[in-house]
Amino acid sequence: MKLRHMAQTLALLGGMIPIGSATAAAAETVGRLIVFTSEACGFCREFDRDVGRIYPKTQLSARLPMERVDRDHPSAAVEAQLVKQIHFTPTVIVLDRQGKERGRSVGYRGEEAFWIMAEEWARLLEKQPTSNAR
Repeated sequence: MKLRHMAQTLALLGGMIPIGSATAAAAETVGRLIVFTSEACGFCREFDRDVGRIYPKTQLSARLPMERVDRDHPSAAVEAQLVKQIHFTPTVIVLDRQGKERGRSVGYRGEEAFWIMAEEWARLLEKQPTSNAR
């Protein structure tokens, strides 16, 4: 019931528009989320249950796609984009259009906190220039 309530709330706020809709199709990618997880992490399983399954169906995912990475086996490309190492899971990193780390959240404080944080990151990234020129 909690997840359904959150989905309804986000729908009212404009965050839960299906990917196939005209609004979502017009959404511009503003960056991406990298979610570092670990198989042994109970909070990672909770995150996946609460957020991971629904995230790809949201307008937010069109603007800020999510990629899951095993904390113990990240690719060299992902590691190169980090400001500092990942020690705890889940850790969510937000990267801008140029791949620069712009934010980080360590741990999982529940689905409501995640949705608020992710929407705020997307809004902040939308305000940034689309090129490397500053």
